[in-house]
Amino acid sequence: MWMITLNLALVATAILAISACSETDVACTTEARASTMVTVVDATGASVTDATVTYSVDGAAALNCDLVGSVYDCGFEQSGTLTITATRGTTSATKPVVVTRTNDGCSHVVTQKVTLTLV
Repeated sequence: MWMITLNLALVATAILAISACSETDVACTTEARASTMVTVVDATGASVTDATVTYSVDGAAALNCDLVGSVYDCGFEQSGTLTITATRGTTSATKPVVVTRTNDGCSHVVTQKVTLTLV
């Protein structure tokens, strides 16, 4: 009989714990999100994966972006004004992008998708 009482007490405790969560509770993750995902194309719209792509945050020194498949990831969890530059040969394209953070308590960046055209 005491086992049934103990099991019922555990179930009641679990129900109280679950019901204590409000609708605004957020489950944050430990992932690092890309600040920008940059697609580089040529004048015909074809994907360019042999460009050098860099970014700087709020005017700081430029850093290299990482090519993942056909998209360049620039910065991870970095917010502010990112200036993205793609260069291939003597052709380059630059675009400033404002990256903000979520306001859900987790403070991840809101990844911006950017396309740069090399002409």
